[in-house]
Amino acid sequence: MIKLSKLGRTRFITAIKKRKALTNKIKDLEEKTAIESNRLIEIDVLTKRLFEKYINDKITEEKFYELDRLYDKEKMALIKNQRIHETEMTNLINIEKDINSFYDLVESYDEIDILKKEDITRFIEKLVILEKRNKSKKRIVKVYYTLIGLL
Repeated sequence: MIKLSKLGRTRFITAIKKRKALTNKIKDLEEKTAIESNRLIEIDVLTKRLFEKYINDKITEEKFYELDRLYDKEKMALIKNQRIHETEMTNLINIEKDINSFYDLVESYDEIDILKKEDITRFIEKLVILEKRNKSKKRIVKVYYTLIGLL
């Protein structure tokens, strides 16, 4: 991490975002939100046309109310999805802020020769040591860093 931080803030943040796939998640959420926004506009236009057809006696009252209910149902689902996407986007933005904060922590170090308790508590949130699966003496250790989690 320290070596990576010496490449500069932008490259450090980009590397961490790639490892966590943040950029792709943000792009996907933006695309979904745009598609849903366009569909909401379409539904408004379709509802207005439907009402005009009903007023001009081109469709029956039953058909009007049936289609109106379907459009309302779809519209509510789209609005609900957009709220969920907004929450996810806010969480991703907070993760980006946490990456910046983590960079500020790491930036001050040149190198860690001896790992001290203060360093561990500052940089590492938790360590997970997995059980041995086979006869080899190797164990997998997962390091969850402060603010940015598992990489």
